[in-house]
Amino acid sequence: GAALNEAAQRYCSLFEDSERRYRLLAENTSDVIWVTDLHLRPVYFSPSVTRLLGYTVAEVLEGSVETMLTADSRRRATAAFREVMAAELARPGARPETGDLELQFRHKDGSLVWVDATVGLLRDSSGHPVQILGVLHDISRRKEAEERLQHSLGMLERTVESAIQAI
Repeated sequence: GAALNEAAQRYCSLFEDSERRYRLLAENTSDVIWVTDLHLRPVYFSPSVTRLLGYTVAEVLEGSVETMLTADSRRRATAAFREVMAAELARPGARPETGDLELQFRHKDGSLVWVDATVGLLRDSSGHPVQILGVLHDISRRKEAEERLQHSLGMLERTVESAIQAI
């Protein structure tokens, strides 16, 4: 009895340590870690959502994540989700993934934020999907740099075209 009780206490202590470590990681990363149920209702959002989108965790959990997406991003995210679920229905347990999606969210202040979204399914011990897990990584700076490069390329093309016409 005493040895069994001691083993159970050690197990509980290890479990608590492990959970505390995972919570520390999730709550201190700059990326947003999130979980929804299979109906896309929010279950968990890491506190970094406030830095990224301006909403508190409570606001995100009470609202609808889809309403924060721009219309185009909402369409692409919905299509990717349908694809993952269709693949899961066709081959249960096959572990379909959306891969990386570049999505645009509306910040609480109205500005737009670009993210790289990685999404997968969380499964129970039998391998059945029970929740959706995702990570949002801010790529706004990269997207701004890409836009500046595109603008510079356009200006260069016009300059070359003008030079050719002048010759």
